[in-house]
Amino acid sequence: MSGIYRDVYLFAAPQVHIFDFFAQTDLDEDYKDAVLKIQPRVVKYQHKDLTDWTIQAQLYDNQNRPVLEQNIKKDVWSIMYAWFATQRNPVKFPLLATKIKDPKKWSAEQPNLYTLVLTLVDDKGKIVEAKSCKVGFREIEIKNKTLYINGKKVKLYGVNRHESHPDYGDTIPLESMLQDIKLLKQCNINAVRTSHYPDDPKWYDLCDKYGIYLIDETNIETHGTIGYLTNRSEWHQAYVERAIRVVERDKNHPSVIFWSLGNESGSGPNHAAMAGRIHNYDTTRYVHYEGAQDKPTDPPYVDMHSRKYYSIWQLEEAVKNPAYHLPIIQCESSYARGNAIGNFKEYWYVYEKYDCLIGAFIWDWADKALRKHDDSGNMYWAYGGDYGPPGTPSDGTMVCNGIVNADRNPEPEYYEVKKVYQRIRVEPVDLQKGKVIIHNKYDFTTLDFVDIFWWLTTDDKVLQKGRLPKLSLPAKRSSFKSPAHPNLPVMCLTSVLTVSITVTAHTAKTSAN
Repeated sequence: MSGIYRDVYLFAAPQVHIFDFFAQTDLDEDYKDAVLKIQPRVVKYQHKDLTDWTIQAQLYDNQNRPVLEQNIKKDVWSIMYAWFATQRNPVKFPLLATKIKDPKKWSAEQPNLYTLVLTLVDDKGKIVEAKSCKVGFREIEIKNKTLYINGKKVKLYGVNRHESHPDYGDTIPLESMLQDIKLLKQCNINAVRTSHYPDDPKWYDLCDKYGIYLIDETNIETHGTIGYLTNRSEWHQAYVERAIRVVERDKNHPSVIFWSLGNESGSGPNHAAMAGRIHNYDTTRYVHYEGAQDKPTDPPYVDMHSRKYYSIWQLEEAVKNPAYHLPIIQCESSYARGNAIGNFKEYWYVYEKYDCLIGAFIWDWADKALRKHDDSGNMYWAYGGDYGPPGTPSDGTMVCNGIVNADRNPEPEYYEVKKVYQRIRVEPVDLQKGKVIIHNKYDFTTLDFVDIFWWLTTDDKVLQKGRLPKLSLPAKRSSFKSPAHPNLPVMCLTSVLTVSITVTAHTAKTSAN
């Protein structure tokens, strides 16, 4: 499909202009207090005396209350000339900074956001221009081949997502994006790879707000020529420019945790140049690229071993192989075509067994089909082979490999994924006595927002039922419980103990549900 399918806008800037800014957060060793770092860039389009002009910054909480006692500020001249690095003195970062006492942290489970407002103020105290962005205080680290966010080990329960709509093609309405967010959260998915291009900017705002970790991917795929272009110097600038555009556009989104250098484009010096530019510019995130593979180790410009469609046996072998000295991630796995994802539970048993397996991303989220009507007016889903005369090249049913349909109705696989990805687990211990163990697999969330109901049935007849006392189980902890009465009657029939966990409190974590 061709055409312009995202917003295009023009804006008029003042003659002295906040051209851009980069906001970073740096948590202390205890992951409690933080430093907010801001790198503004000011340009002027005509000669003007900027004496006593300032850039000022204020941070607001989610109730729009100022966090800082007074604005932090810096004179515009020093900001402008700081960008002119000398021979042995690079551009300093940051140009503005302030300590923040125990801010609420951002994660996919608890997506706490602040609002940063930058103002350009002239020598008479008049605001010439203002710009803002959301800020999430979070720190991403890879230590001992393990992914940490805010000091806690994190797994990425992920999915790949293409931008597709059954009626509008590549143009995605905001309502459709929000529908995806709701379905993702309800499916216990906490991470999305933007396969294979940067998404609509509104998508990142929603992921910031509702809590989704993102692998933000550059729009580079040279599938047909494999690694030819990345090894050609005349393509160097094109590769690096695409990396710069993605990072510059999305750098202030807390939901973005990894930058991805593209998809299935071979490996070579042009990818290395992209990674070098990103690593130098953004020290707060890591670089991903599945195409960067070599033996015995991957090229040094990536921060993780990324693989596709490894079997369970291959995952186990990779964990044991000392050549895999970085965390391992599957950027594509569990190809959901047809009635797939049959051994999904067994896959994730292995993932949760090893810290160095930091996550996997299902291929993929939604069927790429279009709504069409036959001559009788009956609607059907059209995909490869439904357009053009017989023999027209197409991808056939390959585009229909989502866990939800094109109109976002969940397929059976969706519920399997939801079950395997769930972070509250109930494990039988002694069913004769009605004992189970409840595991809280969340990374940051205490189980005080759920009610736990149970019922014991035999031959569809409810023998006992009840509700457990309110839990306040911390993250990564387990608790033994005895829901059913221990003195059960001896029966020849099979009895079934069902435990149901439902959300009762409207929290930031569940606000999309």
